[in-house]
Amino acid sequence: MAELQQKVEIADEWSLLRRVRSDQHVPDGNGGKRPSSAAFRDPNMSVDALELLQRDGQDWDQTLSADPSAGVVTFPAGAARALKQDVVHEPLDQNFAHTEVRGKKNATVARELARVSRWLRQAPTD
Repeated sequence: MAELQQKVEIADEWSLLRRVRSDQHVPDGNGGKRPSSAAFRDPNMSVDALELLQRDGQDWDQTLSADPSAGVVTFPAGAARALKQDVVHEPLDQNFAHTEVRGKKNATVARELARVSRWLRQAPTD
């Protein structure tokens, strides 16, 4: 159990997974949807590190466990760091892959994180 609480250094090339609610989807101008910058405004933004999920035999479905109706996007840890954000592994008892992207997220930062994100799964929308 002690091993589960040891923090891991998150590499720049690792993929971070962010849950995106259906009300945080906006038109992308090409007939599809993109994540809204509103999904990236939390100063201690909760994400999962894909590589840590995979190490434990899981995949991005784990990110949806708290809200199966949401979508999931991925972006590289290095993209967040390039925006002066700290990427810190903060394991939880039930989620070793839990990580936080810490720092002030003004409109420019939130828009850039939304721009570099790619859908793994879009939430169903009405």
